[in-house]
Amino acid sequence: MPEAITFAVFGFVALAGAVGMLMAKNPVYSAVGLLSTMFSLAVMYILLDAHLVAVIQVIIYAGAVMTLFLFVIMLIGVDRPNAYCDRPRIQQVMTVVVAGCLLYTSPSPRDGTKDRVCRLLLEKG
Repeated sequence: MPEAITFAVFGFVALAGAVGMLMAKNPVYSAVGLLSTMFSLAVMYILLDAHLVAVIQVIIYAGAVMTLFLFVIMLIGVDRPNAYCDRPRIQQVMTVVVAGCLLYTSPSPRDGTKDRVCRLLLEKG
């Protein structure tokens, strides 16, 4: 039961970080959202007993890659308010439409898609 609660909490944190990363107007805040998502994924790897992958996630991605991202953000100066413009309305509408289409056409686990893929992969030619 504690594992399920931990998974639910960090799953919510990962989703909130991902949404915050996509919705932030300031690139530095976007990088912080990505960082919280990476740490949440590391906790989920620990729950799956994949400790090495969790350590690699923290050291490589959350440490080195995020430091590189922040250096690039600061170097090119997009943290200044006049360095970027607001998103056009059509781009926002098209993003919602494409995301809706992808979610609508994605296979459901109840369809047995995983079982069919496994059978196709393991079938002898």
